[in-house]
Amino acid sequence: MSKAEEYSFNIPSELFQQLTKEQQVLWRKEIENTFNNGYHQAEKDLELTWEDIEKIVDLYDDVYCDFSIDGKGGKINAEEHYQEVLKRFKEKK
Repeated sequence: MSKAEEYSFNIPSELFQQLTKEQQVLWRKEIENTFNNGYHQAEKDLELTWEDIEKIVDLYDDVYCDFSIDGKGGKINAEEHYQEVLKRFKEKK
């Protein structure tokens, strides 16, 4: 069980303590289902597509040209280059 799952299932609730054991089981299942559905949706939302990769490659080329002195590609710090590509990708998304 991940830390997020463990946390979500162990949030103190005054209402939970007032439920019967059967209701507590149903409550817990509902929380688990909600968590799992949200987790799977988040995975889908964050998944990169081939279109995203295309954008990243295009941005990489743009940044390379933008950072070069003569427009044909100069030497730049790789970390700065990738940070700039990531920044531009996030802005486009």
